[in-house]
Amino acid sequence: MENLKKSTIKEYLYNAAPKYNKDPIIKINLNNTIISKTYDAFINDVELFGSKIFCNKKHIALIGPVSYEWLVVFFGGMNSGNVIVPIDFNLSSEIIEELLIKADINMIFYDKQFKSKIEKLKEKNRYSIYELNNLNDFIKGINKKSLTSFEPEEDDTAIIAFTSGTTGFNKAVMLTHKNLVHNAICSVLLIGKDKFQPGDITVCILPLYHMLGITTTVLVPLLYGVTIGLPNNSIDFISNLKIFKPAYIVGVPMIAEGILKYLKAISKKYNYEIAEEKIIRNILGENLKLFISGGAHIEERIIIEYEKLGITLLNGYGITECSPVVSCNNIEKRKKDSVGVIAPKPFCEAKIHKGEIYIRGSIVCKGYYKDEESNNINFDGEWFKTGDLGYIDNEGFLYITGRKKNIIILKDGNNISPEQIEKMINEHYIVSNSLIKAEKLKNIELIKAYIYPDYNYAEEKGIKDIKMELSKIINEINSKLPNYMKVREIEILEENFELTGIGKIKRYMYL
Repeated sequence: MENLKKSTIKEYLYNAAPKYNKDPIIKINLNNTIISKTYDAFINDVELFGSKIFCNKKHIALIGPVSYEWLVVFFGGMNSGNVIVPIDFNLSSEIIEELLIKADINMIFYDKQFKSKIEKLKEKNRYSIYELNNLNDFIKGINKKSLTSFEPEEDDTAIIAFTSGTTGFNKAVMLTHKNLVHNAICSVLLIGKDKFQPGDITVCILPLYHMLGITTTVLVPLLYGVTIGLPNNSIDFISNLKIFKPAYIVGVPMIAEGILKYLKAISKKYNYEIAEEKIIRNILGENLKLFISGGAHIEERIIIEYEKLGITLLNGYGITECSPVVSCNNIEKRKKDSVGVIAPKPFCEAKIHKGEIYIRGSIVCKGYYKDEESNNINFDGEWFKTGDLGYIDNEGFLYITGRKKNIIILKDGNNISPEQIEKMINEHYIVSNSLIKAEKLKNIELIKAYIYPDYNYAEEKGIKDIKMELSKIINEINSKLPNYMKVREIEILEENFELTGIGKIKRYMYL
């Protein structure tokens, strides 16, 4: 992308098009039949849509799973001077409406499977509402000449992205064209320019209401000329791996572990080793060599399991306000427990201030939409205060130790990062998820672990007394901890915690 005249999404897309114009930019799994869309065909539809809503400065909500139509609205909206607002379609109608109001939405494009949620919004007569599945009718007969000479500005807001709300409050983050373009470029620099080639495929398995999915599975492929595979069902993503045969995928720890559990179940059913080549070929496709994980901490045991399959799993770190990628391990340079090296200047620069990670650079958002209070709290001049705790070693590797807001402050003045203890607990196969809290018992403050076990693993290994097994694990962990951090009580859960769309525990529900 050295030839970019301006760091805008329109220039970014158009810069890729001449190189790959007849190649497929997108492949769609339509009932197990693959339909290809070339760059030329896609850009034509993007221009038609953009011309229909040209330069109206509208805020356009996108509600639905990834689809060809979703991507047309996404690029067409930004290229024509409008702002795209991806919305989590799993939320209730009431919460969706709160977000729409907060983001000053004018137009809504939704997938028909969410019609019941949208019907309630239609009654308010506040929005122009269109069905994504009827997009061809929307752009029919449009003259696209008006869009040809228009160019958004680098610092124009391109996306308003809502944070995932692990603390119960979704902030509306304004990301500019430059933020998005520069984050895609620095993501490639972190992974390596030569890792993928035109003809390779990735599968879009992450929801696009999270920035990790947008940057890594929509924008980054344009730099490599990699084709974006659109699954017919985002829940049954494993069947799509076999169909598309991707060279790489981007996911979250919940997805990485889900794939492993599926492979183990298949291995048990057909009585052969998990690492046998036929499993990889028949289930994951023969081209998969790289899995990039973000969004949350991933256990080292999962990384090791993937290595046994001949797949490199690289973990990274990002945050919505940074578009989102900040750091990542790469194939040549990685360290255990770290989230990799930090993206280079001028895209990104990091420092540690009183234990907290601060970020500045061209990937940092312009602020929160109509929220001066959050802007004042979360920015120190040009530095964005991530709220994450960590440190940088002498080789430039970043390590995350916890979340500032989650710190437990005991009455004796000691501070505990619950994530540190949770990480130690979650490293064990019998544990699916855990949450650490400080609670009072008979006026004594103690540390308690809420644990959701992997019941399938316990059954497979013949573990009858799960509490006893977990107690052994806690005793082992306690032997490595100072007195004030020791876990004094365990509660075993029958059902998993409430999770965000990318698998993080909604902590605010358990405080």
